[in-house]
Amino acid sequence: MGRVDKSLSEQDIINSVDVTSLLKRAVARGKVSSLLSFFPEESGRVGILENSIFSFTVRDIQPYGKDNTDISYIIPAFSLYGQDYLAPYDDTLLSQLIEQKKDVGIHYTEHILIPIIDCYLSLLFNEGLQHEMHSQIFLLGFNKRWELSAIILRDIESIQKDMTIRSDQQIEEPVNSYPNRCLWRGQINYEEKHSFMFDHKIYDFFISPLLNKIGKDETEKRKCLSTVSAFVQEKYHDQIREYFPKNGKWYKFDDVIVSRAVKRRLFLECDNPVLR
Repeated sequence: MGRVDKSLSEQDIINSVDVTSLLKRAVARGKVSSLLSFFPEESGRVGILENSIFSFTVRDIQPYGKDNTDISYIIPAFSLYGQDYLAPYDDTLLSQLIEQKKDVGIHYTEHILIPIIDCYLSLLFNEGLQHEMHSQIFLLGFNKRWELSAIILRDIESIQKDMTIRSDQQIEEPVNSYPNRCLWRGQINYEEKHSFMFDHKIYDFFISPLLNKIGKDETEKRKCLSTVSAFVQEKYHDQIREYFPKNGKWYKFDDVIVSRAVKRRLFLECDNPVLR
């Protein structure tokens, strides 16, 4: 049993179908990263079988994006640094790529980390769509030279729709799943929710473990993070000021068991956000 209840509700399925449509329109508008892709979820069902409720969504196995013609390998993001349980003594995939001199190592600052950050923030600030982008629910597509060619989102029922940003961007298309998983200025913890997904989820559950597998040189790690932060400040400075906490703090939750009965959890305030 997992720490989080992952059963799909009828509203989750409605959100998946709605977000699939919103993401397709976002790709068509061309204001998001050209690497953005996702697995469409265009239908689903909730039913009862022998007094038990079951539910599912139907997910396309082909990623949808602007240009997915140069994808030779698709891996879950955590596979870069995770251990292969079938070969527990093998080096991580990241270590093997470095060993083969594929120009990764600390250069992931430019080749991996910055494109992922750009993909996330362009989707948030240009389309008002906020994905929970920890390393278990997005995948990476590579070409035959192991160059990043796609950032593929899955489990899209969890994507939040920021109605304030969508209004500011003058996006007038309807959000059929409203108000489920919708954000708007004036909500409790509106700005903190942006920080939680970015400063906590992406950093603590993808970037930090990735950098820990690159090596023990703390100077190189700090340089890498400084480069990422400089990119964010240069490209998204105004949006960060507008939609993130004004006090310069970042926010996370306690690591506790989550129940659907808990409507609101308390954010923990932290100093010195790493990525902005």
